[in-house]
Amino acid sequence: MSRFYFFQSELRQALSDNAIYPCYQPIINAVTGELYGLEVLTRWRGKSGYIYSPSNFIPEFERAGLALEFSRYLMAVVGRDISRLDAMLPDGLHLALNFNAASIQASGFVAEYLAFQAAIPAQKYAFVIEVTETQSLNRISRTVLQLLKFANAKIFLDDFGTSYSNLDYLLMLDVDGIKLDRRFIQEYQVERADVIIRHTLALASALNLNVIIEGIEERAQCEYLCANGGQLQQGFLHSAPLNYDELEIYLKTIGLNK
Repeated sequence: MSRFYFFQSELRQALSDNAIYPCYQPIINAVTGELYGLEVLTRWRGKSGYIYSPSNFIPEFERAGLALEFSRYLMAVVGRDISRLDAMLPDGLHLALNFNAASIQASGFVAEYLAFQAAIPAQKYAFVIEVTETQSLNRISRTVLQLLKFANAKIFLDDFGTSYSNLDYLLMLDVDGIKLDRRFIQEYQVERADVIIRHTLALASALNLNVIIEGIEERAQCEYLCANGGQLQQGFLHSAPLNYDELEIYLKTIGLNK
């Protein structure tokens, strides 16, 4: 993967210009066909028109000491989007944002997240923090997550089964669910992957955890998961990530406009 480097001034300017914007990928209950939730993803449209993925620029915000500024900006934009679409969204919608340790540990993060919750009709939505990790969570991160749990945020482990997102966190953290990494469903026809998927779903059920499976691209994958209790699904089979205008059209198409 190519590495991009940005000056702090470029990062601040991108926020000022609203060049960084959220996309929303639907999470579907594949058994009922209903919209279960939305995961907030981010994109950066450069001056040349090139679209940068989060892995290209989020580490740069962290390196520049702007993790909190980025989180504040993103939550403000998402808050406005969701408020504008509120009448079209179902009650209980799972609304998920991704944060890693650098963001969670930033001084002021809890206050910013609480402000985000307060800006949206809180009773209507299930606010979710997806913990994305490339390094182990420390004590500070775990304490912050517990504070957010007290504020009715739900905690999901993203990319479960890879890197640092593993079984140990199920002991350390009071989590509400996991997102099974896409690499497993890509190999579901391989016996080992099949065993891992089925036993992960069984473990989650025994622990009363929700499971969302990422990377669903084929109907056969969807049917296999539904047959094994993995009905909460996310991937291009169901929908690509959508910008605001595309999400509005999507919601009208699936008939949620009241």
